[in-house]
Amino acid sequence: MATTATTTTTARRQDGRNGNDLRPLASEQGALFRADGSARMSHGSSTVLAAVYGPGQARNWRSEKSDRATVDVCFKLAKGVLIAINAVCLALIDAGIPMVSVITASSCGIAVDGCLNLDPSLVEEEEAVAWVTTARSSTSDGVLTCITSGLLSEEQYFACSEACQRASESVAAFFRIVQEKKHPIEPTSQ
Repeated sequence: MATTATTTTTARRQDGRNGNDLRPLASEQGALFRADGSARMSHGSSTVLAAVYGPGQARNWRSEKSDRATVDVCFKLAKGVLIAINAVCLALIDAGIPMVSVITASSCGIAVDGCLNLDPSLVEEEEAVAWVTTARSSTSDGVLTCITSGLLSEEQYFACSEACQRASESVAAFFRIVQEKKHPIEPTSQ
């Protein structure tokens, strides 16, 4: 008879967080001088620096279709893809690139004892029996991309996916706070 791991998030972790706690988030936009947009994003002690160069001007401005422009993001990364996605999104915002929605990423690991660990550290990710990383759009409830590692049951997958959705909402709220601090809304006098 196969046993499935529990999906509780109550266990204390090595860094003192509960299973459903994110690492402290920090960011700095405009971190690079010559880039059109840049951002340094940190989740705890893990940090990624992302830069945006362009878009360049179209050779024939009459044929430019800015609403159909695409951005290619290329990177080589073994670990920390969720921080890279979050950093790239902040760098695109810093560059003033119009976006339909904000993209946020989050991750959830399943520890050996079966407990869920939201936003696992590198050590926790390596020790996990499985983990799920999702990227989500701020304008829809769907998952844009999902990366999994290890064997997990359907119940564990959906528990991790739900935890990632809540975490992505927190990251999106963090992005809003960052933008409000960078571009404060002036009260209008009537």
